[in-house]
Amino acid sequence: MVASISTWHDPASAAAYYNRRDEIATERPQFIGSGAMRLNLPDYSPRALTALLHGNHPVTSKFLCQRRRKDRWAAIDITINWPKGATLACHFSRGGEEVRKALLQAALDTLTHDIQPLAMARWTNEMGRTQQRKTDDVTAAVVPHGLARPHKGKALPHEHAHVVVFNMTRDPVSGSMVALNDLAIQKHMPDIERAAHRRAREYLHAAGWNTVDKGKFWDMAGIERSTIRKFSERRGAIELLYEAAEKVTGPLRRAAGVMTREAKKAVDPETLRQQWEDMLSPYEKHTLLHLKAQPKVNRPLNPHRRQLSLVHRVARMVDGGIDRGAVYDR
Repeated sequence: MVASISTWHDPASAAAYYNRRDEIATERPQFIGSGAMRLNLPDYSPRALTALLHGNHPVTSKFLCQRRRKDRWAAIDITINWPKGATLACHFSRGGEEVRKALLQAALDTLTHDIQPLAMARWTNEMGRTQQRKTDDVTAAVVPHGLARPHKGKALPHEHAHVVVFNMTRDPVSGSMVALNDLAIQKHMPDIERAAHRRAREYLHAAGWNTVDKGKFWDMAGIERSTIRKFSERRGAIELLYEAAEKVTGPLRRAAGVMTREAKKAVDPETLRQQWEDMLSPYEKHTLLHLKAQPKVNRPLNPHRRQLSLVHRVARMVDGGIDRGAVYDR
């Protein structure tokens, strides 16, 4: 469930990945950031995303930055992975759309309040030295996806959000669009991850969903671990690699991710949903369906009603010849 950051150098490859039509339908992607507002970007569309990845305005096709470098990168991708229990709630719980909306809003607000303030631009001072200047300006898109990387050819659900920050920012001194310096964003990735998950829990609690701590992370309350593991096969394979090693190190984590990483393939969403439902027992289906606690109605007590003990009530129902007065007096 650890957040990750990567850099797209090829705009065409990035556009093909985000514009996949075989992804499980989740919340609609959105353009966000002060740059998106200033540029008056249209509603999200694959065409608009592709234009921004190439550094062009989606409407005018004008190149937005001052100059076009050959080594220019297209965007950075901050991937926020949500707990597996939240994924299962989205698909199988009554009111699961509330969970999806809470997760999307957490990603949007994290971009606004935690990522955008870290935006920087490089500039050259009078001495010819390159320095960095804070811009507090990004143009970004939040693209929710609902599928995990397949394991042994099996595709499983996994809610996650791609926060795509394009390589452009507005220099507050010159007023022109320049290349984004993302060093501060990369440095503060642990803080960004914590902020996103804190917001997700807050929004879920506000909507009436319960969560529980799970080590460094969290998950939805009321889901058994055996159910979670059914939908976490790739995670199970990675943990087996960890168990075989004497010490879990950064290189081992990266190697385990590469070894278990399979390319996403074309899928039929309806077929997948049926396969996932078939993986659940009747008890698990019922548990997930009623995962959100229903509000309790506080009924006023009748002062004239005699309050009986559990043993007394049982004796009263079965009429087994127990001395009721003796039971009540205990």
